[in-house]
Amino acid sequence: MDMDLASELSKWVISPFRPSDIYFPPYDADEIRGILQDRIRIGLYPGVFSAPMLERIVEQTMESGDVRVGLDLVKRAVLNAECAARTEVVEEDITKAYEQAKHVHLAYTIRALSADERLLLRRIAELSQEEAGPLVSGAIYGPVEETPKVGYTVFSRQLRKLDSLRLVDLIRVQAGGRTSEVVLRYEPGTVVQICR
Repeated sequence: MDMDLASELSKWVISPFRPSDIYFPPYDADEIRGILQDRIRIGLYPGVFSAPMLERIVEQTMESGDVRVGLDLVKRAVLNAECAARTEVVEEDITKAYEQAKHVHLAYTIRALSADERLLLRRIAELSQEEAGPLVSGAIYGPVEETPKVGYTVFSRQLRKLDSLRLVDLIRVQAGGRTSEVVLRYEPGTVVQICR
């Protein structure tokens, strides 16, 4: 959300309200399997998806980290099978669908970020392209600080949000302070392109 609730609401409302961001953990494989099975059972004829094909989609959904990819894969795989005049989804349908759908969740997630968070993610992606070694939070903070003037606390909170959304991985390192190695979970070029 780009809205600053503290400035939009009156002081009488904001005082007892105390809003905060809540990040939900990602679904595990069993939860994803259940969600996809329900959609397949309700939306498709029996036998369109075999158990091995469902497992393949569950694996790819777990790799991507977002159930929306799995839902999109089911839809695209069925459309691919239908275009090939098959009544059952095969591996080829899923592979082709994954090439089309693998970045759908990334685009949705990035769109949900505030402008400052997108700028930070884009900077991480750009530095990931440039740097040969591990990228540490201190190296990111300097350049990002120059654009939108943010304090280290806000910067740190934004990094933790990117980590909780599974866009980056934060790995604590012992470097004489609160330093984390920041590992981008996606292809840097794709992230830069989506962040534009």
